Formats: sequence, C-alpha cells, structure tokens
Amino acid sequence: MLPSPARRLLRNAAAAGLLFAALGCSPGKPGSAPPGPAPPSSAAPEGRPVTLLYLDPASGLLAPCPATAVLMGNAQGDLCEVTRRYLAGPACGDRMPVFPEGTALRGLYVLEGGIVVVDLSGQAASGAGSATETARVYGLVDTLCLNFPEVRAVRLLVEGREVETLLGNVDLARPLPPEAGLAAPEVQAALGRKP
Repeated sequence: MLPSPARRLLRNAAAAGLLFAALGCSPGKPGSAPPGPAPPSSAAPEGRPVTLLYLDPASGLLAPCPATAVLMGNAQGDLCEVTRRYLAGPACGDRMPVFPEGTALRGLYVLEGGIVVVDLSGQAASGAGSATETARVYGLVDTLCLNFPEVRAVRLLVEGREVETLLGNVDLARPLPPEAGLAAPEVQAALGRKP
C-alpha cells in the first residue's frame, strides 16, 4: 500500500478527472492533437519547436531531439500534445525510442504545485532492464519539465492505476522531479533550474 501522500495525490488526480475532459486532453493515438480552441484564422495551426529527450546510444544520456508540436496555449492540452509526440518516438535518426511501440497516453492531469499525472497504456510496463526503465521514466519526466517550466514533477500511472515501478527498478510511488544528471550537458542547466 502506498503512503498517505501518494493516496491523496491520486484522489486529487481522480477529482481532476472531472476537469480532464473539459480541459481538452483525451485518450488518442500518439501524435494526434488534443481538442482545443480553434486557431485564430482558418489556416491550420503551425507547429512550434519543442525539445524531446531520447536515449543517445553513444553517450548513454538523454539527448535533445528537436521536434514540432501544435501547441494552443492551453497548459493541459499542450502537455498532452507533447506527451503524445514523445510517445510516437524520435524523429532524430541517432536517438533510440524509450517506450515500446503502441504505448499511448490514456490521460493527463495537472495538479496544484506543478505536479502532472500522466496515465499511460499497459505497453509502458513491458520490457526489462534498469537502464531501459530509467531512460523511459526520466525521458518523459525530463521532456515535460524541460518544455514546461511550470512542471516541477511528474507522477506516472499505468492503465489508470498506481504502480510501484514500470520494470522493477525506478520507484514510482511519488511524483518525480527532473533528473538533470541523466541528460546531455546542453540541457542539464535548464533541467537543474527546478527547485
């Protein structure tokens, strides 16, 4: 059983679920845009640059992979879009995907204090190895914290449930702050700014 603070966090996440549909993040296919306000003109909205952190096999660090995402200025919807884009895998040829193909975003909740709860499909918990799990967990955590300064920590759920770990190594019983030491030097300073 998880300690009381973790149970409170999930109760808050469940309560936030009522806001979930209203704020524009709904389950969808990786790379699909969440519903949101219409763009100001009839032209399709342009993608904005984001930095996704995937495993660099040469250094063993989470290294930047520039990408674009359609961001509409709604924090929850934008977090959903970046998460979906991340789960779709790297567009950089020299970066390794960290989540298994087919891993999908089931939901995302923004809580007080800069905590984001990300609910992933069951594929997120398949595979083996501590290095794989570390890259998987912190690749997503660090990506969200890097692109959204207001995000201080990320809590991961699988199929709507609390999990102790994804693959048996990284403790997921609490929200995780970014881990700058796992990232390439060029993004460490930006990740280290989190209190």
